[in-house]
Amino acid sequence: MAADKSVLGKARAKFIELYSRVIKITGDRDESIYHNGENNLYPNEIELAILNSPSGKNASKMMAKFISGKGVENDVDVNEEKKYKLSKIVKIASTDISRQNGVYFHIGQRLNDALKLVPVLDVLEYTKVRIGKEDDDDNITKYWFKDCAKTKSFMINDKDESIFYYPFSNKENVILTQIDADYELSGAKDLDVDLSIKLPYYRGQVYYMNLTPEFKYALSPFDAVYNDLDTESRISMYINRQVRTGFLGKTYVVTAGLDEEYEEQVQDDVKLWLGSENVGGTYHFSIGATDDIDKVFKVGQMKAEIDEKLFTETKNTVKSNIYAAANNIPEQLIKSDNTLFGTSAETYIEMKKFYTEQTLDERTELEDTLTFLGFPCKIIPIIEINEPITISI
Repeated sequence: MAADKSVLGKARAKFIELYSRVIKITGDRDESIYHNGENNLYPNEIELAILNSPSGKNASKMMAKFISGKGVENDVDVNEEKKYKLSKIVKIASTDISRQNGVYFHIGQRLNDALKLVPVLDVLEYTKVRIGKEDDDDNITKYWFKDCAKTKSFMINDKDESIFYYPFSNKENVILTQIDADYELSGAKDLDVDLSIKLPYYRGQVYYMNLTPEFKYALSPFDAVYNDLDTESRISMYINRQVRTGFLGKTYVVTAGLDEEYEEQVQDDVKLWLGSENVGGTYHFSIGATDDIDKVFKVGQMKAEIDEKLFTETKNTVKSNIYAAANNIPEQLIKSDNTLFGTSAETYIEMKKFYTEQTLDERTELEDTLTFLGFPCKIIPIIEINEPITISI
C-alpha cells in the first residue's frame, strides 16, 4: 500500500533535514537573522527531548563530564563579577557541547590596575542566541539574544526583548570603536570622557564555536536519535498513566442478599483488613439474593494492566541508539543499577580510556577556542589515554 504523502509531509524528519538547516525567511519573519530550524526553535526542542529521556540526559551529562575532565591546568579567574574561573567556563561550555555541539562565548572587557583592557569571559544561554545576516562584505555584524520560545516571530526591532552583541575581534581599535558606539547609544552627549565611564555601557562580543561548521548552526549530537529520545520519554509517560489511571490489581468484594445494615458492616470490616490508608483500594458491590452460598460473599482482584515486558526490546534498542549518538559511550559508565559492580576494575578503566579518547576532538576544540579567545587552556582528562593500568589489592 502506497504511503500517504500528506502524512509523510508532516513527519518530524522534515524538521531535521540537513539541507534545510538554514531556512529561507519569508513573510513576517525578521530577514536580518538566520532561523535555527523551521520554527526557529531547534535548540529548544532538541534540548527538551534530551532532558525528557533518561538515557539521553544521563548520556549527555556523562559526555559533558568527560569533555570538561578534572578541570584545567593553571586555573585562573576569568569573570570577577560572577566569580568564574576558567574551569567553570569549561564545564558550562561542555554541557552545551554535549547537547548542542556548539557554544556561544561572550567576551566583555574590564580595566586592570594599569588601566589596560582585559577580556572577561562568559557563556550565553545557547537556546536564546541567533546569528545575524552578513553585511555587503559577507561579514556577520551581530549576534542576537532573545527568548524565541516566548514569541512566534523574531523581530529585532522589539527593543524591550532583543539584545545584540558584536562578533569577536581581539583588535584593540575595533573594541574601542565598539565601546564608543555603545556609549553614544546610551544617550551620552559628551564622548570625550575616560574609558572607565564608557566601559559599563559596553555590550561585548560573541564568538560562536560550532563543532559542525558545515551548517550555519550546530547540529546536536543527538539529532539523528530525536525519535528515540521521544520514544523513551513516551514509554515512560504511558507507564505513568497506567499507574495513575489503570486498575493495578484493585481488589473487589461481592456480596448477595444482605440488607443495608449488613452491607455497611461488610464495607467497614473489609476496610479494616486493608488498613485505613488503603480505603480506596477496594471496591464493593452488592447483587440480589441468591441460593448459591458461594455467591453470598466473594473477594476478587482485577488484573493489572501494566505489562513490563511489552516495551523491553524497544527500550533496549532506543537506549543503544542514544548511547551510540553520545560518541559511543559505554553503557556501564552511566548505569545506575548494581550490574556496574560486576564489571572488573581493568575493564572499567579501559572503558574510561576509550571514552576519554572518544571525546578527545571536543576537548581539543574547546581548548583551542579558549586559547584563541585569549584564555590559554589545557583540560586535565578524566584519565590519561596512555596511562598504565594499576590495580590495588
